[in-house]
Amino acid sequence: SNLRLRAPVNTMHIEATKSGDTLTLALSGRLDSTSARALAEALQLEGVSSLTLDLEQCRYVSSAGLREILRAHKSLVAKTPGLVLTNVHREVFEVFMLTGFTDLISIRRKVREISIDGLEFMSAGVCGECYRLDEETIVKVYNEGISADIAEQEKAFAKAAFVLGIPTAISYDVVTCGTRTGVVYEMLDAKLFSVIIKNDLANMAQHAASLAEIVRAIHATTADPAVFPDLKQKFVGYINQMDFCVSSDDIAFLQAKLASIPEGNTCVHFDIHTSNIMIRDSEPVIIDMGDLSRGSYLFDIGLLCTIYGIPELGICELATKIPTAKGLSCGSISSSTISPKNLPRNTRSFTRIGTSWLHCGLFTPLLFCRSYGIRWCNCSRLSCYQACARQPKPRKLGSGAICPGLMREGR
Repeated sequence: SNLRLRAPVNTMHIEATKSGDTLTLALSGRLDSTSARALAEALQLEGVSSLTLDLEQCRYVSSAGLREILRAHKSLVAKTPGLVLTNVHREVFEVFMLTGFTDLISIRRKVREISIDGLEFMSAGVCGECYRLDEETIVKVYNEGISADIAEQEKAFAKAAFVLGIPTAISYDVVTCGTRTGVVYEMLDAKLFSVIIKNDLANMAQHAASLAEIVRAIHATTADPAVFPDLKQKFVGYINQMDFCVSSDDIAFLQAKLASIPEGNTCVHFDIHTSNIMIRDSEPVIIDMGDLSRGSYLFDIGLLCTIYGIPELGICELATKIPTAKGLSCGSISSSTISPKNLPRNTRSFTRIGTSWLHCGLFTPLLFCRSYGIRWCNCSRLSCYQACARQPKPRKLGSGAICPGLMREGR
């Protein structure tokens, strides 16, 4: 008789890619007691400060595998960015969660892939579109080029806001759609606040008061500093990055205005307007939580003033479809209602003018730069921002290009 020898089963294949101080290991197969030794040999961490373990093709991790991952984490714990696990499947992620690894290591789950072909289109904004996935869920798909981290951030902020008691839609999962990223939300049987207002323009005072009440509820909620970033500190960086389109004097002016904003520890939506509010059974549901931060309520008031109170920008009709003239009354009433009446006069003045200047000079161009990945022109004129903003999709202004603001004025 013939003697047949059974070859040992190769449970893991590891593909290593190294560039400078960055090492990526793609694991295929089961990470068990046998393959854990192979992983230990592949973890050559001399001179490495960034290690990525890609687990897209790994569906099983044993305690032996966990020990090797933990050993790598301890070797890199003092380095940045250290160890990151990516494309982790649900069943493997649950192992990491149950063993406490999710509290120690940056772990990114493998996202579900979807197609928007044939899905019902619902709405579009500056950063993406919304589609109906099924009877119970919708998906917000970000524009091409917007980082997947933005989707993860919005999902995390929406979940944290919901726990804090802010009325918002439940976020379920992050998905991919080709090269774009999206977030899946519960389907709301609700109407957009802007649509309600547009169909009832005679009652602007009532709608403005409702808007003020909704925003005050956000500002009455204490923000967790472990979750929500300090908006004032973020603005310091934003302003310094504007040196390609505004002068050093303007940057100094913006920084001085920013410094005069009082500190705050409550929630700030930073994209609050009537098109980011749904009304369900007469109750509000706030959406688009990607910029939720902590800080002074003046940031939201400045944004409201910019959207509804500066007709030259044309943002009211662009963002909410509410006629600009009607938006003026909405912004005036809601902003004055939100502001505490006992504020000092100079603070009240800053509420109306100072934060509006910040948003007019900073937020508007940044918003379109972020959304379309463009570099703004070197003109800091308000008319230029207005002209650029009103283009359906701003074109990239390269060397020698004509500033649309100046071109419009015939200069």
